[in-house]
Amino acid sequence: MEKFKQVSKMKGNGFYFSYNVDKENIEYGISKILFQILKNKKDIVIVSLGVDTVIGDCLGPLVGSMLKRNGIKNVYGTLDKTVNMSNISKILNEIHEKFNEPYILVVDAAISSEDNVNNIILKNGGFEPGIKSNNGKRVSIGDLSLVGVVWREDYKRYNLLTLLEQCDFEDVLRLARAISKILILTFLRLKKEGLYYGF
Repeated sequence: MEKFKQVSKMKGNGFYFSYNVDKENIEYGISKILFQILKNKKDIVIVSLGVDTVIGDCLGPLVGSMLKRNGIKNVYGTLDKTVNMSNISKILNEIHEKFNEPYILVVDAAISSEDNVNNIILKNGGFEPGIKSNNGKRVSIGDLSLVGVVWREDYKRYNLLTLLEQCDFEDVLRLARAISKILILTFLRLKKEGLYYGF
């Protein structure tokens, strides 16, 4: 396996990190970056987007369920209770009613170019789900995005749903486990340093 090496694209205050899930020590490497981003944030909330009925789109709910099983609180979106475009507005309203200044970290699956398949992407700014909201507009959700690229784009022949259905569940599960470990390692370190109380 390739050793973990930080690769990033910076533009102004923005950042974009992309790593293949099979890189050695990827979970520890991304966790270190994520810790630096989150250490000064209060009320960190994780929103794991997706549905449990489509292979490629179940990455978010898988991660949410894994985090809940490990005792992490402030997690929205699990296999039992998914968060998707049909209920995201309601969930965001609930979050803003519960927390004064929530910092929302979005976990979701993505389709990208073939060389990005099985990559984990960490970027600042909200995530734009591939499916539009009920009013036909794309929405940007959250403050920080942690995304697993589950399949390659081929929009000339297939729509998004078809592409997500073609994914290999083992690949999706591998990405979900890696993303969960990244988040758990990050929150354990935040807790150790007295910066996070979400356990």
